[in-house]
This record gives sequence, C-alpha cells and structure tokens, in this order.
Amino acid sequence: MKKLKQNLLLAMILFGFISKAQTTDCNGVISGSALMDTCGTCHQAYVYDFVTHSVSFIDDTLGLMLASTEMIVMPDNPQSPYWNDCDITFIQPIAIIKEREIVKVIDLLGRETKGTKNQPLFYIYDDGTVEKKIIFQ
Repeated sequence: MKKLKQNLLLAMILFGFISKAQTTDCNGVISGSALMDTCGTCHQAYVYDFVTHSVSFIDDTLGLMLASTEMIVMPDNPQSPYWNDCDITFIQPIAIIKEREIVKVIDLLGRETKGTKNQPLFYIYDDGTVEKKIIFQ
C-alpha cells in the first residue's frame, strides 16, 4: 500500500498535478486556490449548490468531489459576486452635440457648386461627414 501511494505521488508530480515547489496562497494554504483581488482582499474558491443556493468555501480543490447539483467557483471567476476589481474605472463619455456646418458642396466631378437642382451633389461638413443629395425641382 505504501509503495502504491509513493507511485501515485510520483505520477502526480510527473504529470504536473503536484508541483515540487509548492506555493502558499494569500490565506496561507500550501498550494491553495485563494487569490488576492486588486483591492487587496483575499478570496477563496467555493462550492456552489445551484439548487439550494448554499456556498461552501474551500481551501484546496485537490480530491474534491462534487454532487450533481454543485459546481466549483474559482475566486477570480467574473461571475463571482465576492470578487472585486478596483483597477477598472468606467467613464461614461459625454456626447457634445454641435450643429455641423457645411464646408462645401461639390458635384460628381469634384467642382464646387452652389447647389444645382436635379443633379447629384455631395455636401461636405466640418465634422468630416459627407451626404449625397439630389434636390428635385
């Protein structure tokens, strides 16, 4: 039995399931899953039961068995209500509404015109927009 455990541990190290250089997470758990958010708060992974809506915080995910109504939520999951992101700032742009003014009116050959009727014309505005118009008489 001891030999089996040693072989299993060696296989887990070789296949990358366990690292020889184990790290400590922000909760002080060796190879734990807790992460620090950008606000400086340490968050653990948790098991969420989507039928009863119960939450069970966990230190480590190794060997974790989930029931059919449970799912694991890692600390940095964007859908986690516990995760904070203090680096994101959102500034709502304010649209400045300004009446645009016509810079010039040109015909199909690019010649400036005063706005001849029954002919396709291009109205070029100061904001860079161009409108194609035909004014029928």
